[in-house]
Amino acid sequence: MKCMTCNKPAMWVRCTQFAGQHPYCLEHAETESDFPEDNDSTYWKQLLDSDGKPPSFHEGDRVYVHPIKEHATVIKQILHYDGPEYTFWGNLELQYDDGTKGTSHSWQVKKV
Repeated sequence: MKCMTCNKPAMWVRCTQFAGQHPYCLEHAETESDFPEDNDSTYWKQLLDSDGKPPSFHEGDRVYVHPIKEHATVIKQILHYDGPEYTFWGNLELQYDDGTKGTSHSWQVKKV
């Protein structure tokens, strides 16, 4: 499922009573005035991978990146698509303590 605004992989879906489901990437979901609050006619649900698992890492989590021996803050964990019916939570987008941003494999980091 892709974000209806930018075509990136969707992380959240706004479900509405009359207009159906609207998928958003995290960036565009956060621009919606009601995100992530539910009300009488809409609610938000976080997407899960094809095994029904939520991401292991969340925005703001502090991690230690083993290969480079540095601490970082998680920006987001990426939902990867491996064929039309299989998804899994993989790489992390990180911001290191010196301000630089990068990507790391999720198996290379540990929460601190």
